[in-house]
Amino acid sequence: MSALRRISDTALIGMVLVQACLGIDVGKITGKLSRALKGDTVWAITSDCLKSYRTITNAEGRFVFDGIPSGIYRLMANGPGIWQEPTKDILLRPGATVEVNLWMESKVSENEPPILSPLHGVIVDTEDRPVWGAVITDFSAHETRSNNDGRFGFCRIYAGEEFGVIVTHPDYETKKVPLAAGAGKYSDGKLKIVLRKKKER
Repeated sequence: MSALRRISDTALIGMVLVQACLGIDVGKITGKLSRALKGDTVWAITSDCLKSYRTITNAEGRFVFDGIPSGIYRLMANGPGIWQEPTKDILLRPGATVEVNLWMESKVSENEPPILSPLHGVIVDTEDRPVWGAVITDFSAHETRSNNDGRFGFCRIYAGEEFGVIVTHPDYETKKVPLAAGAGKYSDGKLKIVLRKKKER
């Protein structure tokens, strides 16, 4: 390795450490909804759907996510009578501010409660060990799989009255999990679903 290459690598490592110490590995996403109404919910969801952040609009319909980790996000919003499906991927660079304006669509009924919500959870066995490769299907037939840590997520799920997931895995018993209706109830990643091993024949 050349001396110049070693100096370059050392400088890069130093820059990363300085960014970490200064907290500039985070950024800000701001924007405005197409209607000015206080109290609408806006979500910033990681592109792998495993984590989300939530904020509320002000009286002008503006929102802000400040100090969230840099990465790739999708934005989604909902409120009484309106919704916004997840956007295309938005790249948030360290220390940057991204402005995103969202156009809200009308729901069928103005009295319909907001039901679009991210959902994050974990699949474990009866000994609390993560289960990899489980197939999780919501009641609207959207499907995802658990990762090596047993974690799974849906960027957007319809959290209405008929709401829940079905979990299948070749080595475990199938489990149907009804969930309580309402946006945001399962966006904190604390939902834990326990699977039992299939009995050997």
